[in-house]
Amino acid sequence: MDQTMLVRETIVDQLTQMIGQDILTGKYPSGSNLPPERILASSYGVTRTSLKHSLVRLEEAGLIETKHGVGSTVTDFLATGGASLLPLLMRFGGFELIDSVLEARALLGSVIVERAATLATEAEKSELRTLLARLGEAKSSKEAQLIEAECHKVIARASKNAVFILLVNTLLNAYLPIGDLLLGPFKDPKSLAGDLRGMIEAICGNNAELSKLMALKYFETTGKFMKGDKKWEE
Repeated sequence: MDQTMLVRETIVDQLTQMIGQDILTGKYPSGSNLPPERILASSYGVTRTSLKHSLVRLEEAGLIETKHGVGSTVTDFLATGGASLLPLLMRFGGFELIDSVLEARALLGSVIVERAATLATEAEKSELRTLLARLGEAKSSKEAQLIEAECHKVIARASKNAVFILLVNTLLNAYLPIGDLLLGPFKDPKSLAGDLRGMIEAICGNNAELSKLMALKYFETTGKFMKGDKKWEE
């Protein structure tokens, strides 16, 4: 990799992403050892101190295992990694990983929506209706995408389950950084708002069974557009 001058405030973040990308794209395959720290630091144009901090993060994420006297070994991230890897995997893990994230989005999302339908407060219902109206009036696909993400955050909050909230945040943090590649369902905000309306109305009506069915339909439809299986009509 070419040496790159990195901003001091974010050098460890950027370095972690760079090494992580090289691991996920096969430069350092599972089971192999990373080069010695002196060589590795030089190849990325950073100090060994910055490299050490980055290696700690990569180990915490489950991408490497570091042992004194042995060095850093690339692990099988599917066996050792956690949800914190999702943002990195979405960027560099390929579209097969995106399929997995979208599948998890549908299965997990429908359960969260079902729970929200029984626990949402009037304030949360009002917030969802406001977001739905804003979505229909969005001026761009990117604006629509961000508003839709806010809807999911409110629904997760309405579930009153901290783990669901954190998982939704993790999934959104994974796909929003590459959101420009997944704008299919957001090109027609009015149509998207129409698709989302059934799910939100079911939540606001405290209809758990219907809300889950509407959620599965919504996530399946938008997921297909995100993957490019269909094209929006002009």
